[in-house]
Amino acid sequence: MSVDIEISIIKYNDVLVSVLKQYKDINSKYACLSPDEI
Repeated sequence: MSVDIEISIIKYNDVLVSVLKQYKDINSKYACLSPDEI
């Protein structure tokens, strides 16, 4: 039982990491703009 929970947590963490990477990519695209231009 606990092994299944650990596996699901690991999978969930992988999803979170990939989402965060996508978010950072989007942020870096807009980072070149100054706050005044947004």
